[in-house]
Amino acid sequence: MRYWAVTALVLVALVLQTTAGNYLAIAGVAPDVLLALTLSFGLLFGWQVGAGTGLAAGLLLDLTFGRFVGLHGLSLGLTGLLVGLGESSVVKDNPFLPAVAGALGNLFVRGVLLGVLLMLQKPGLVPVRSELVISTLYNAALCALIYPLLYRRYDYLHPDPRTVVITGRD
Repeated sequence: MRYWAVTALVLVALVLQTTAGNYLAIAGVAPDVLLALTLSFGLLFGWQVGAGTGLAAGLLLDLTFGRFVGLHGLSLGLTGLLVGLGESSVVKDNPFLPAVAGALGNLFVRGVLLGVLLMLQKPGLVPVRSELVISTLYNAALCALIYPLLYRRYDYLHPDPRTVVITGRD
């Protein structure tokens, strides 16, 4: 695993989400680029990379804008873990996989956020149902765009140590 590439992608996604996210908002709902990246890494590389990416991305997001430090880290980390656990049983080149994972991942993240906020007795911070539908569709489409880009670079991001790299020169 090329962790420096994963780190660079997480930082680029954080910058995109925090700067351009408000300009790309649809009906007041900004895209969750870090969620799409976490889901894609979990589907491609397994639970370790999915959970690590989600935890790191969520903590960076919490440290940047979060009211409750660790809340997004918890929700994205758990999402990356659960998606990554199913990595070995999914067909990675299925065209519907990223959209379904994006929709279900968004619902899970919002459910964890809702549960924690209700436990903290902060019901005013719970998003409205119309925002949930729009964010689910938006993040499903975003994941369907990001996942194929990473899937095409699978051999670069996760080289198989059993194969020999041919440079073209003898």
